[in-house]
Amino acid sequence: LLLMVCVVVSYVIQRYNVRAVQPSGAALIVGVAFGAVARAKTARGADVAAFQFSPQAFFYGLLPIIIYSAGLNLKRRDFFADFFTIALFAFVGTVISSFVFGLSTFVLVEIGVIARKHLGSNPLLECLLYGTLISSTDPVATLSVFADVSAPPLLYNLVFGESVLNDAVAVVLFRTLAEFYEQEFTVSTFWTVIGQFILVSIGSLLIGIAIALGTALLLKTLGLAEAPPNVAASYNGTAYTFALLLISGYFSYVLAENVGMSGIMSIFFTGIGNAHYSYHNVGEEAQIAVFKSFEAAAFLSETFVFAYLGMQVATFDHLWDFGILLTGIPLAMAARAVNIFPLSRLANTLRETPIPRNVQVMHAACGLRGAVAYALAVNMPSTRPGEQGSRAVETGTLVICLVSTLVLGGATLPLMKHLGLHDPSDR
Repeated sequence: LLLMVCVVVSYVIQRYNVRAVQPSGAALIVGVAFGAVARAKTARGADVAAFQFSPQAFFYGLLPIIIYSAGLNLKRRDFFADFFTIALFAFVGTVISSFVFGLSTFVLVEIGVIARKHLGSNPLLECLLYGTLISSTDPVATLSVFADVSAPPLLYNLVFGESVLNDAVAVVLFRTLAEFYEQEFTVSTFWTVIGQFILVSIGSLLIGIAIALGTALLLKTLGLAEAPPNVAASYNGTAYTFALLLISGYFSYVLAENVGMSGIMSIFFTGIGNAHYSYHNVGEEAQIAVFKSFEAAAFLSETFVFAYLGMQVATFDHLWDFGILLTGIPLAMAARAVNIFPLSRLANTLRETPIPRNVQVMHAACGLRGAVAYALAVNMPSTRPGEQGSRAVETGTLVICLVSTLVLGGATLPLMKHLGLHDPSDR
């Protein structure tokens, strides 16, 4: 019922060109409403745990199909034309944002703005982990606006390209930092983290490409482009194509995760490889039906993720640290500005076509936070007896996700108009 309501609301928003709220923001609001009803119906919250966010369901059930579909339906020519700039923002920019936000938060802990008692035994590393998860952007709402108002191609490519790589980068960096939670964080530790981060990124990319090449070869060998003579009447090449492509994506994800690499990064490049190679080894019907099916599945997953996130606002057992709540959004925006503007200037020294200032400002404003950030917050390590993660950080992350999606996402179109990036001929 929750998912059906969200889909209908999303359709109404798109059908009647509602600008006040985007589909992702509407799914959040619907999720909050459902969560409030669920909480009210439980006996003093005794059964509320049944509605709590499951990182396992998110990372293994919902996120893979979203990332895989992004790779399959990617406009590869535009993506790789700006790949250096996109990689600069996604890799270097994420590291910059993570450490700027994390170190600034630690300073606030040291001066007493944020209560140390709400953190674990290693506040420095916990702040860095908080900075890393907050640097995971989720611009689904912004991209939906771009699709409606014909955003400039350069802006669309930078935001979309950064977003699909950024989630993977943030997860890899988060997990790498988490390995050092019970150790003293020093300068040498920093370089060890960066080294592991680079190794995991390269390994994940190679796994993804290798699985895609193997899948393309398998599809070509099976001859799924057309039915062989004298086959059973029930033969359906499209169904087999969909099954094999789905299995190849999940195999890439699970394999990467089990060898210590990044499943998100691996499945993304498997999607790109399958779109480039496997696409030409299947029939015309499959070329349309299969790839559109993955797009629809990703839409359902995205919708449910935002609704699921909204439910946590009403059902989670919050720990309110007003230092975290009041400084979260300003620090997140400042950390992204420190990332986008200097790196844009660096990229412009190497690009034939420079990134205009108004595109830079819009790019900086597109750092919406979503379910990846919250899923990582749920996985925060903790050495406190009987506690899992940090409730104060989870609450702060939820507030940032809510405000950025509803407020900043809703302000995208007015800001585009102000910056001269909106075509007046669009509605």
